[in-house]
Amino acid sequence: MKWKLVNMILPVILLFVTSACSPTTKSTTQPESQKVEEIVDNSQKEKEFQQALQEYIDENFGIKGLETSWYSNIKGYEVHIEKETVVKVRTDLAIENTKIQGLTGAFLGFLNDKTNTYRADKVVLVDMNGNIILEKETILKP
Repeated sequence: MKWKLVNMILPVILLFVTSACSPTTKSTTQPESQKVEEIVDNSQKEKEFQQALQEYIDENFGIKGLETSWYSNIKGYEVHIEKETVVKVRTDLAIENTKIQGLTGAFLGFLNDKTNTYRADKVVLVDMNGNIILEKETILKP
């Protein structure tokens, strides 16, 4: 009698175990779709921003014969609009130079002016090799 019972139960147990471990079992979860980051061409905005910034700096700090002490130390600047909007200023000054404050203040003045439509998250001063000298956050954000 015991053997008859074991012979009846054993196939049921084997069927249950093999069906639970079967490779034909399908998952109902769908693979998570990948997020595709939208590529935005900001080159025209960057160009307009840079032109407005150049006009401001030249007209307020670079008038011939009335230039500020640090105006000639500006070797270039560029605007980068990505996740953050950054104004990068290239200079031949070192961090210890007292002219750094005036130079930084001029760019922050433009960016924090409420009548100005151009906004940036920060101003970054870099040396001639591209090393960061100083980084300042703006008050008014884009």
